[in-house]
Amino acid sequence: MDIALNERALRYLYTVARKGGVRAGADYLGVDPATVSRAVARLEEEAGAVLLERHGRTVRPTEAGELLLEHFRSLRAQQEDTLNRLGELRNMERGTIDMALGEGYIEDLH
Repeated sequence: MDIALNERALRYLYTVARKGGVRAGADYLGVDPATVSRAVARLEEEAGAVLLERHGRTVRPTEAGELLLEHFRSLRAQQEDTLNRLGELRNMERGTIDMALGEGYIEDLH
């Protein structure tokens, strides 16, 4: 099984699940509902599973959908952590400094 989980499609799925429907998710994202629907359908095809089920006028993620949503949340958390750590490096709040000193300067470091 070769699945390429498109991050944009995962974001669409996340928003649809959060907003309770394709139209509400699409409106929130400022995207055409058909685009969102096609992206979710492609994810379903790749996963070989139904990701959303209808409950009246709303949709809820299936167990497979929840698994992909968990993956998406994990990706977002990793990305946020990486960006924070890069910012800390840029601001010199973390990282290492390598120093090369001659023997005569070591006394000045104590």
